[in-house]
Amino acid sequence: MSINTKSHMNLLDLIKKSKTMLILKKNKKRVSIIGAKKVRKFLICKKSYRLYLVKLIIMSKSSLNTIKSTIIYYCLLNSVKYYIYDGTDLELGAILNKNFRTNCIAICK
Repeated sequence: MSINTKSHMNLLDLIKKSKTMLILKKNKKRVSIIGAKKVRKFLICKKSYRLYLVKLIIMSKSSLNTIKSTIIYYCLLNSVKYYIYDGTDLELGAILNKNFRTNCIAICK
C-alpha cells in the first residue's frame, strides 16, 4: 500500500496541531484537563460528531457521498471544522496505525 507523501504530511501536520489542544476529561466528580498529546483522543466513528464535543473531523475522499453530506451538514450546524483527506480510507487507517478502514476521524475538545 503506497501513501501519497504530500497529503500524508499535510494530515500529520493537521493532527500534530490538534494534539496541542486541550481535552476536558470528566471523572466522577471532577474535571481534569489533559493534553491531547498524552491521551491521543481520537474517535473513529460515524456518529461521534453528534455524541461528543468534537473540534475537528477528518473524512476520507473515498467515503460514501451520503455519509459525507450528513457529516458536513452536522458540522455546519454545530460550527465544527472538517477536513477531507485526499487518500483512501485504508490510507487514513494506516496513518493512525490501524489495520482496518477508517472513513471518519473525530478529534475531541
